[in-house]
Amino acid sequence: MKKLFNSFSLMLMLLFTVAACDDANNTTEYYFDGIYSVRGEMLLPEQEDTFYVAPNIKSMGLSTGDRALMRVRCFVDNVLGPRAAQWSVDRVYSMLPAADVERLSLEDSLQYDSPLAGITSFANYGSTWVWNAIQNICVVYYGNGTEPDFRMTAPAFVNDTLCLTLLAKIEDGEKPASQLLSFDLASALSLMSVSEQGLLAGKDTLRTKVMMRYYDAPADTVYTAEIFGGKCVNPFRK
Repeated sequence: MKKLFNSFSLMLMLLFTVAACDDANNTTEYYFDGIYSVRGEMLLPEQEDTFYVAPNIKSMGLSTGDRALMRVRCFVDNVLGPRAAQWSVDRVYSMLPAADVERLSLEDSLQYDSPLAGITSFANYGSTWVWNAIQNICVVYYGNGTEPDFRMTAPAFVNDTLCLTLLAKIEDGEKPASQLLSFDLASALSLMSVSEQGLLAGKDTLRTKVMMRYYDAPADTVYTAEIFGGKCVNPFRK
C-alpha cells in the first residue's frame, strides 16, 4: 500500500489554557478544550475514563446524547482542593454528531468517487480512533469551498475486524481543507449478515479498518487505500 498520508498534513490544535485569578481568595480557573459527550449533567471526555458534573449543560443548549468540541471551565478553591472543583461548559465550538453507516446502491455509490488527499491528526486524538462505538477519521481533501458529502458504507465482519468503506463527493478545486468525520458503528449491525452478527457478538475486542480512494499527487494516480480505523472493547459482545 502506498504511504497514504504524507502528501498533506494539517494539525488541528486543541488548546489547554491555565489561568490563575483572584489570588487574594486563593482560587484558580482552568480551561480545557476537547471533545465531550453529554449524559444528563455529566460531561464525558473523549478517550478518558472519567466524567465531570457541569450544572449549566442545559443552559448551554446541550442535552443527553450530544457530542461536541467545547471548552470546559474548572474552578478550584485551593483551600478545599481539587475534589471540590466546580465544572461548567464555557463554550461550544461545534457539534459532532455521528452519521449512520449505510447501504448504498451501486448507482448511488458511483456518485461518491472523489479521492481524498489523506488523513491528519485531530489534535492529540490521532487521525483515526474508535470510542463508544463511534468511528472517527479526520480526512484531508482539496475542493472549491463547497461543503463535501461523505458516506460510510459496505460493512463486513472478517476475523475480529469490522471492514468499512468511506466514500466522498467533493467539488473539484485547489483549496485544502480537513474535516473530522464520525460514524455510529451500531448502525452497521443491521447491514451485516446473521452469521457476521454472530461472529461479532463473540469477540472481546472490536477492530475496524477503512477503505477509501486516495489521490497520490506526485504519481498523479488514484489508489484504493486501506487504513487501521481503531479498536475498543467490543460494545456488541453478548
